[in-house]
Amino acid sequence: MNRFLIFENEKLSANTYEISDPERLEHLKTVLKSSVGDILKITLVDQGIGDAYIKELSANSLTLVAKNISKKNSAPYELIVGLSRPPTLKKILEHATTLGVSSFNFFKATLSEKSYLDAKLFKGQYLQKYLRYGISQAAIYHQLPKVNIYHEVQSEWKNREQKYILSPKASKSFLDVKIDFTKKITLAIGPERGWTTDEIDYFKNLGFNEIAISPAILRVETAVFTSLGQLELLRNKGAIN
Repeated sequence: MNRFLIFENEKLSANTYEISDPERLEHLKTVLKSSVGDILKITLVDQGIGDAYIKELSANSLTLVAKNISKKNSAPYELIVGLSRPPTLKKILEHATTLGVSSFNFFKATLSEKSYLDAKLFKGQYLQKYLRYGISQAAIYHQLPKVNIYHEVQSEWKNREQKYILSPKASKSFLDVKIDFTKKITLAIGPERGWTTDEIDYFKNLGFNEIAISPAILRVETAVFTSLGQLELLRNKGAIN
């Protein structure tokens, strides 16, 4: 974890928080090797990021006093992904959260396995675990993404302002389109067996621009991380210029 996670429901008073979660305590003691008086970089989930010093530490609890909490950037990306194998989706949930995805929309694409809709990943605390891993690695984001599961493509996605569908057959790349990085960017990425022609046409009818990020046929998670990486490069280039 780059940042130690704290949740609002762990607040004792004012800026003081008590954590009793065994996993985070174990990480603090064995990985961070922190002790009373040490300063931690923290993410106060859905509130902001900042620092905290360790006021008390025992075998079963940790008391932190937070300071300098500030809201940073809002995560700029939204993903629409055809349902794939749970191990693939776990990677996407964790690492795309780190890279700035604010919401995930998983849906049963034509070539997705129907059974993925009932994956254990989407039940109970399993989902939250990967989102929390991801946000703890994000240096500038503090909000846990929203996750939606759909049985089919949603027509409401046409309302997204900047929207792109990834396809290896597309003639344009992100360099060929004008992107406003002050606004949300939505990416649609197919399942492991890819898009059908009808699906690509449907998304294009919803106003999605067809984009190629590589001539290679990429794994779903590779396509997600590559596209986000390319967008971040263009975002940073614009900031420098």
